[in-house]
Amino acid sequence: PTYLTINTSLVRENLRKIKDSLPEWSTSTAVIKANGYGHGSVMMGRIAVEEGYESLAVAIPEESVPLR
Repeated sequence: PTYLTINTSLVRENLRKIKDSLPEWSTSTAVIKANGYGHGSVMMGRIAVEEGYESLAVAIPEESVPLR
């Protein structure tokens, strides 16, 4: 069987680096699509919000339901 381990510490670090590279006056939106590309949209969305992202975006309306 094949499996994937997600290092959430590195996800957080990458999100921080992106956010830190933006001007202070800007807002940030994390794009969460296709169930986080199979990584879990709720988990990825929660991490983004915890790291200071002001909003989440999805590709189609149905993807927003679990993120509410």
